[in-house]
Amino acid sequence: MKKGTCQLCGDTRDLIKAHIIPRTIFSKTRGLGAPPQFLTSWEGNQGNKSEGFIDKSILCGDCDNSFSDAENYLGEYLHRNHTAASQAHNGVTAFIDEAYDYGKLKLAVLVTLWRAEISSNEAFCDVYMEKEEKEKLRKMLVKGEVGSAGCFPVVISRWKSEEKFEPVCRQTVMEPRVINNSYCETSFLGWKILICIKENAGDNVLFENAISKDKLIAIDQAFETSDFFKRLVELSLNSN
Repeated sequence: MKKGTCQLCGDTRDLIKAHIIPRTIFSKTRGLGAPPQFLTSWEGNQGNKSEGFIDKSILCGDCDNSFSDAENYLGEYLHRNHTAASQAHNGVTAFIDEAYDYGKLKLAVLVTLWRAEISSNEAFCDVYMEKEEKEKLRKMLVKGEVGSAGCFPVVISRWKSEEKFEPVCRQTVMEPRVINNSYCETSFLGWKILICIKENAGDNVLFENAISKDKLIAIDQAFETSDFFKRLVELSLNSN
């Protein structure tokens, strides 16, 4: 370990090897029977990434460990409910849960965004936030707070795919990346996650189903017609 300034609490302490995307995501992906595949716009980091990515310069052990419970919950929750039954919702099908832990799930998502934003790892070069929003998020994380549904709103969708594409859908981790300076997008364990990162961007129709303390609504989305799938095809072609 080396001493340095923890980017979360601000203290000078021993800094640890912090996983940017929670370790539990990659462990759950490995449990599906094949090594996780990491999809990123930075070519040097594409391909088999069984342990994910770490950064040795951002967090002390106490701060990093404070999110372990929430991160373990996120990995277990998404893994367990990927094949759960859908129901009709406003003309589409969706997975709906009124008994999940809003605080843990959202905390794990937000700290993943924050770690990716402050990391110097090239795999996360497409993740950036305005200074004010980033500091607001840091202060929330220090206190373990996630805010209301409208504060950094998070939308979760579930990929629905043909059986032959199911393994690659669940075994690929797409790096967080910022779209239109307004929201961050990522995908893992067969789910797509959007996080609003800019003030008022949550008014966008994309966030009308933001998770809340009352319920989680995850709209089913077709995997084979998604941009995610197209990027996977391109990666496969370029690697052959």
